[in-house]
Amino acid sequence: MKKSYLFLVFLLSLVLTLNASLVSAEEPPDMITDFQIQNLDSSKDATVTITFYKADGTVAATISDVGIDAGGSVTYVVADFPAGVGDSFEGSVVIKSDTPVGAIINLFGSAIKPNGEKAPRGFGGGVYDSLSEGATTVSAPIIFSEFYTTINTFFFVQNTGSSEATVNITYSGDGGCTEQAVIPANASKKFTQETNSCLTGDKGYYGSATITSDVPVVATVVQYDEDSILIYNGFTNAVAHTNPVMPLYMSNLFNTFTGISIQNTGDTKTDITVTYTPSEGFWGNSCSQTIDNVAAGASVSFGNDYTSKTAECVSDTGDVANNGEYTSFLGSAKVTGNTASQPLVAIVNQVDLVGFGEDGMVGANPSRTNKGANASAYSAFSPDQGASEIGFPIMTNSFYSISTGFNLMNVGTETASVTCVFKGSADALTIEKSISFTVEPGTAPNIAQNATDTVLPANFLGSATCTATGGSIVAVANQVTIGGSGDTVLTYEAFAQ
Repeated sequence: MKKSYLFLVFLLSLVLTLNASLVSAEEPPDMITDFQIQNLDSSKDATVTITFYKADGTVAATISDVGIDAGGSVTYVVADFPAGVGDSFEGSVVIKSDTPVGAIINLFGSAIKPNGEKAPRGFGGGVYDSLSEGATTVSAPIIFSEFYTTINTFFFVQNTGSSEATVNITYSGDGGCTEQAVIPANASKKFTQETNSCLTGDKGYYGSATITSDVPVVATVVQYDEDSILIYNGFTNAVAHTNPVMPLYMSNLFNTFTGISIQNTGDTKTDITVTYTPSEGFWGNSCSQTIDNVAAGASVSFGNDYTSKTAECVSDTGDVANNGEYTSFLGSAKVTGNTASQPLVAIVNQVDLVGFGEDGMVGANPSRTNKGANASAYSAFSPDQGASEIGFPIMTNSFYSISTGFNLMNVGTETASVTCVFKGSADALTIEKSISFTVEPGTAPNIAQNATDTVLPANFLGSATCTATGGSIVAVANQVTIGGSGDTVLTYEAFAQ
């Protein structure tokens, strides 16, 4: 019997200061979480136990004997949490199952209404995946401290071992910045970069971090500014690769731009080349970008407006102009050059830049009050993470105005024939539907929110499993609240089954 163990850094109602409806310059907003667990076994029902741990490693509460249908999912929101996990809880979660399972965790910030009341989820938020195992070295490619005065990060390190862990943090750069902490088994520890006086720079600190421990750990990083929350998991050496892939890349698509932060986790410098490939039916030409001499442990930024301003990337027809200067690109990206064959990891940030007008940002719109609010992050994949079957714990279609779309990339060498099966409910009716399509090697079709309208009814909430015959697939999914306020875009990685 194959069992699954998942580790979640978990945050509920953090008691932090809020300034009007925006995050203060010092702290992110109050936060709450919910999560979805998917049974990744499509032929056997799962029995799951969920254990909540306090910051000191003691058990706060347990939910036992949770049943999940084969290929199905369950959702837990704040109202479902047991006694012992109330207001101001900050801790971690371990999920144990008798079948393989995957979980995604939604982290929402609270906004302040004009009458002074908190509006949970009003600020928006981010989403991240559970992790199945820890490591003694974890890499974080994007770390901020007062970058452009408002962009910051904090991260939690969770001990996945059975004994206390001595954890050391080393930040990139010339300052020699380090931190250390001892973390009990199953517990987690928060590290806040904004208050770390060692992290400095002309425009604030932008760099990376390497986490080492004598006991396996996992880490989750939260990026935040005045309007947005973006979340990603730290990388273990096991998923570093010479040629990571990014299934979803955008440049000036409805004013959304993608930045790719690639960290060299090796021991020597290397020249890195990224190739961008448009999705079928969308704008742009295949093209490449190179950055030389990326030092060991350092991160560099690719993408952003490169494909919308570089002649070889811009297609002759079909582009959407923005003030006559930018054109649109939608597709995927892959590292195709790595001169010293160093192990690399990467984080992809998607940011709506409408409302910014300084430092080369685009689409200046002073009347917009939530400038740049729509933002999300996801982790690049090693091609070795490709699988013949992948799972999406949450799929929606107009469920409380929330819809999902995904980019599915074939990282194999053969054409993939893909079938995606959606299981869930809509208006109290049980739904099971499917779609099929083909994916050529190295390409990533975009399955938009409205592409499944002929399959999925309105108000659908459920999960999906995609199976490939030939090829090898990875995918990321976007959750979008249509017409919502604040940060309404969340992105997560599909799970290999």
